[in-house]
Amino acid sequence: MNAFISLAAYDADPKIAGYGFAKSLDFLNGKTLIEHQVEALRSNGINRIYIAIPKGQEAILDAFGKNDDLHLITLSASLSTAGALAFVPKDEDLLFVPGNLVFDVNLPPFFQYHQKKGAYMTCFTHPEPHPESKDVLVARNDGQGFIILPKETTSARDFYYKNLIPTDLCILSPDILETLDEDDPCPMDIRKEILEPSLAIESLFAYQSSDYVKAIVDERSKNEIEKDLSRGIVQKRNTKRPQKAFFLDRDGTINVFGGFVTEPDMLVLIPGAAKAIRRINEEGHLAILATNQPVVARGETTIETMRQILARLEVLLGKEGAYLDGIYFCPHFPRAVEGSNPTFTQVCDCRKPKIGMLLKAKSRYNIDFSSSWFIGDTMKDVQTGLNAGTHTALLLGGDPNPTRECQDAKPEKIYTTLEQAIDDILAKN
Repeated sequence: MNAFISLAAYDADPKIAGYGFAKSLDFLNGKTLIEHQVEALRSNGINRIYIAIPKGQEAILDAFGKNDDLHLITLSASLSTAGALAFVPKDEDLLFVPGNLVFDVNLPPFFQYHQKKGAYMTCFTHPEPHPESKDVLVARNDGQGFIILPKETTSARDFYYKNLIPTDLCILSPDILETLDEDDPCPMDIRKEILEPSLAIESLFAYQSSDYVKAIVDERSKNEIEKDLSRGIVQKRNTKRPQKAFFLDRDGTINVFGGFVTEPDMLVLIPGAAKAIRRINEEGHLAILATNQPVVARGETTIETMRQILARLEVLLGKEGAYLDGIYFCPHFPRAVEGSNPTFTQVCDCRKPKIGMLLKAKSRYNIDFSSSWFIGDTMKDVQTGLNAGTHTALLLGGDPNPTRECQDAKPEKIYTTLEQAIDDILAKN
C-alpha cells in the first residue's frame, strides 16, 4: 500500500504554507508531527511513503536516516504539496495524508472498502462533536457520497442529516492519478480539484470509521491531541485493537420515553444523556446505539422516516458535543398486525434480546464484549447484554414496565439515569 504525505509547512513562506497553524517539525509529546505520521503509516501496512519536500528543506527527513520505504518529491516554491501528486506512481491506489493530521487508522479495511466500491476517491469520515459547525458529507446508504453541506455559517440546514464529517484523509485511485500530468504540474486544492469532481460524477464514497483522525487547526486542537496521545487514546482507537463499547438503548435511555417515536420531532433528549455520551467519546470508548423499532414493521412509520428520526438524534447530540460511533436498529416484528409492512414482518436475529445488532457492531469495530457494557431501561436490554457476554446496567425511570419481558434477567448495576451510570462506571474503570 502506498501513501503520500502532503507536508505541513514549517517555515514562514506563505507560498509553501498550506496548513497554517500545523508545522511538520512541531513536537507533540516528544515526537515531531511528521514522525507521528510516518510511524502510523508504517504500523498500519504502508510500504511506500512519498513526502513532498520544499526545495532546500530536505533535511526534514534526517531523523529517519536511510529508509527504502521513504521517497522524496522536491517542490518548487510555486507548487503546492497536493500538486506534487503528479509525481507519484500511478499504478496503485494511494493514501493521501494531509500534513496537519494526527491519526492511527487500521488501513487494510479502508483500502478493501475503496476497492470493493470501485471508487475514484474514498474519503475517511467519522462523526464529530458539533457537526452543525462543520462540513457534512451526505451519503446514500451504500456509502456513495453525493453532496457536501458547507458549514452552517454559509448554508442553512433546515433538515436532519447524519453526523458524517469528511476528513482530507482519502484514497485516490490510479484513474485519478493518471489525470495529473507530471510534465505540467500545478498547485492543487484536494477538495476543489479532486473531491468535488468525484462527487459530481458519483465516484466518491464515504468510509465511516471510529479510528482516530484529528486535524491540528489551532492551539486548542493541538492541546487536545497531545492529551489524547499522552493518555494512549490515539492508538487505542485503532480498530485493529479490541475496542471497549457502551451499547445503549434509545427510548427511555437517551430520549424521553413517551410511547413510540414515529416522526422526527417527537424525539426529545433526556437531560444529561448527551453529556453522558460525550464522556464516553472523551474517554476513547465507543458509543453504539442498539434499538428495537418495530414501528416500521407494524406500518406506524416508514424506514425512510426512521432514518430521519435517527438523524435528528445525531443532530441533537451533536449540538451538545456528543456523537454515536455506530447506530443499529431492528425494524422487524415477528407477527402481522393491521397495517403491517410485510417486508419487515418476520422473525429475525437482530430483535433484542437476540444479539444480531451487537454482532454486526463487533465485526465492524472489533469490539471486546467482555469489557463492554449494555445499558438500557428494560430487562430485555439487560438480557441482551447477558446473551452477548457484556456487563449490564438497568436504568430506572424510562419504560414504566421494564420487566414486561425477560423478568429473570439480573443487571450488574442499577441506576436512575444514563448520566449517573456513565459517571459511576467510568470512575471505577
